[in-house]
Amino acid sequence: MEEKNNNNSKLEKKKNSGFLRGVAVGMLSAVLMIAVLAGCSGISSLIGPGSDKSNRIEQGTGEDAAQKNASASTGSKTDNQVEETTSKATYGKYKPKSEQLTDEVIEKIDTLMQVIDYYYLYDYDKDAMVDAIYKAVMGSLGDPYSVYYTGDEFKAFMESSSGSYCGIGVVVQQNMQTGLVTAVRPYEDCPGYEAGIRPGDLILAVDGTEITGMDLNTAVALIKGEEGTSVTITLQRDEEVFDVEVTRRQIDVKTVNYRMMDDNIGYIQIEEFDEVTSDQFSQALDSLIEQGMEALVIDIRNNPGGILNTVVAMLDELLPEGTIVSVKDRNGTAQEYTSDADTKLTVPLTVLINGNSASASEIFAGAIKDYGVGTLVGTTTYGKGIVQTAFSLSDGTGVKITIEDYYLPSGKSIHKVGVDPDVEIDLPDELKTYVTIPEDEDVQLQKAIEILKEQLQK
Repeated sequence: MEEKNNNNSKLEKKKNSGFLRGVAVGMLSAVLMIAVLAGCSGISSLIGPGSDKSNRIEQGTGEDAAQKNASASTGSKTDNQVEETTSKATYGKYKPKSEQLTDEVIEKIDTLMQVIDYYYLYDYDKDAMVDAIYKAVMGSLGDPYSVYYTGDEFKAFMESSSGSYCGIGVVVQQNMQTGLVTAVRPYEDCPGYEAGIRPGDLILAVDGTEITGMDLNTAVALIKGEEGTSVTITLQRDEEVFDVEVTRRQIDVKTVNYRMMDDNIGYIQIEEFDEVTSDQFSQALDSLIEQGMEALVIDIRNNPGGILNTVVAMLDELLPEGTIVSVKDRNGTAQEYTSDADTKLTVPLTVLINGNSASASEIFAGAIKDYGVGTLVGTTTYGKGIVQTAFSLSDGTGVKITIEDYYLPSGKSIHKVGVDPDVEIDLPDELKTYVTIPEDEDVQLQKAIEILKEQLQK
């Protein structure tokens, strides 16, 4: 029932003064990273305080937004720092349109809150309402990669690149069209795999809360928790829907695996580009070289992405001097990440890719292809060529927003296009759900080896 002719004076007696003003002041406190996040069909994340490993290119920024990525443009391998800036430094000389709207918006929301406080029949959660307002502001952009994070969500997002976390040990990705969340890689020695989660399983709910369509970092935050606690995951495999109970524990991810195969052909699998990955990759490369490696296969299939400085440092060991990747903002201002002339790679190279190779993986594959230092084998990569910056807010919450496009050394944008293989070959469907594919059944790997052997015979 609607009551007409409400007395506005009543509202004045029930003011919710300062409802938003208290949370709107002093919010932007630090620019933390630049992130390109992607999965096979959208953002990816590692379950546990570890990655939408989808999903990410991260880079610490300088003291002013106009200088962001300046350190990364030198191709430095040791950045990844967090440097605080004020909102004034972030904006520089630019006066955002939001300043013109702030008073008007806050006044209107205050009025709405007065109406709710005075007339609304039921109790409500004011904190949840505030979060919903912030999420709606970012959601109004219509960009699935620009989001607001609550404190817990932002903590999980920040932990996503550390390589160490407490969770269930499963890499997930989200289809941005359907909102479905899929398990991409359950680590074999981790609780998710031990509980029965397999590649390709759809994750429908967490402890009874449906996560389809939910922001992926929010969903991942639900799955994470204290060591020793349990979480119920609702899965769908083919037509079967079932629950698994998983006990969370501390997980240290080994993001690089390597071995020497027959004929002195080295094999390096890069699962994610995290803080620890560059050192692990360098150690793997050095070890294989010491063992007499004559050719190399690098496997970035199902690698959803990672930290920009990491992939730049790794490519610096493989590429000749030149541009690795460049970024360009809405004003057309471009910055480059570069490699020097010192390279460890002196043997034939093949790189395995597929539709789950995304973001930083596409920078890796695209640069290898553009410089002609290796042969790409597999299927076309995901295709995400945009950059996000994450802002830490003073109350522990955060914002991630799209700010730039990125381009391969050739100047090509791969956004919504991906990187095509030089030799196209797909896996049989029945093998796509395997965590580890037997070497003799992995037709993509066998093709990569075949190509290397042919090159060695020349």
